[in-house]
Order: sequence, then C-alpha cells, then structure tokens
Amino acid sequence: MRSNYSFKPRPLRGSARAVTCTTPPSRCVARLNSGVRALNLISIPQELLSYYSSGRPLVCELDATPFGCEFWPVEELEAYNSDYQVQELAPGYFGFATSGGGEMYAFSPSGAIVCLPFIGMEPAEANLISPTWHDFVNLLRSAL
Repeated sequence: MRSNYSFKPRPLRGSARAVTCTTPPSRCVARLNSGVRALNLISIPQELLSYYSSGRPLVCELDATPFGCEFWPVEELEAYNSDYQVQELAPGYFGFATSGGGEMYAFSPSGAIVCLPFIGMEPAEANLISPTWHDFVNLLRSAL
C-alpha cells in the first residue's frame, strides 16, 4: 500500500529554513539529516531515523505503561523538542513521540527510552520504558 506524503513546512527561528518534504519518509529523513548537519541543530538518534525510514507504523500500542505511542512527524522533531524546551528542562534528552496522555517518549542521555511528563518535565521524573531502542521497538505492537 503506497501513501501520498505531504509534509507542511514549519517556520524555524532565526535564519534557518524549514525542511519541506513531499516525498515518502525515507527520502525526507535523508533531506532532514543534511539540513540538520548544515544547521548544526539537535542530533537526531540514528536508530530513530532508521525507524522512520523503515515505513513502520507511527501510531502504535505499547506493551508497557502508558500503552500508546504516537511518533511525531520526522520533519517536526527539532521543532517539538524546541517548543517543549526539552534541552532546557531535561538536558541531554531527545523527545520523539507522545503517549497521548501528557507524556513524551524520549531518548535519555544513556540511550534508554523514557517517558517524561510535559508538565513538570525534569530528569528526576523520567519513567524508564526500556533500556535500549531495540528493546523499545520490540514493545511496539500493531498500529492503532
């Protein structure tokens, strides 16, 4: 099954330009990577980019609390992390999805996948979901 992808640009602060992509996620990820390197923005974990490129579901059930996972659009990752002030409130963490219930999934500085509350976000509030990305992907189930 082939989908038509159409990502809308999001204005970035300063002189940076948004990455606009109307191609499938795998090609958009490559374009996003080059833009991230050129602008020296947040480093997006390679495992996450590989997941987006694979075409796997972006809305999933999870075999762990909080039981739902909705990945953010790949072209919006930097903007979401900036808007939620992740680097200021939880330095070293990188958010990539929401539980749909007020929590953000994030890579911790150690590479573990954790849930952080959007309100009251701080490392001390991190709830360990899995010790590695590979283990996290194994917790994902069918698309909702």
